Amino acid sequence: MSEISLDSTEFTSFEIIPPPTDRPIRVYADGIFDLFHFGHMKALEQAKKSFPNSILIVGICSDVTTHSYKGRSVMKDYERYESVRHCRWVDEVVEDAPWVITKDFLDKHKIDYVAHDAAPYISGSSNDVYAEVKALGTLHCLIDRPIRFY
Repeated sequence: MSEISLDSTEFTSFEIIPPPTDRPIRVYADGIFDLFHFGHMKALEQAKKSFPNSILIVGICSDVTTHSYKGRSVMKDYERYESVRHCRWVDEVVEDAPWVITKDFLDKHKIDYVAHDAAPYISGSSNDVYAEVKALGTLHCLIDRPIRFY
């Protein structure tokens, strides 16, 4: 597998709002998590530890959403929900998470930051499914390079 080198400054042309100081910070990470593995756990640990006092909310796409955007999965959605729910870093699980995160979704779950890298995530008809999150200033870039799941 060849390594792709991305300069993190290439994608960080958006502002990030300051975190709240009077309560735990609600951090959101999402994914398919098919055959949940060590790489997934390390990414969720990184998201959980991105702030000293945080609540990690993990959104997991349903089978219907997964199959329409990514293809077939090995595990059923309820198996993926339970696998992630048992990860020590995860505080809450959002089942049937949306493919594209909107302000309404962030407000409904009281999410302060979305944990992801800054690189555009191109999918379907979207040039970046995290564009609205970036525009709102709630994307929290965790590392200098994208998280890779092997």
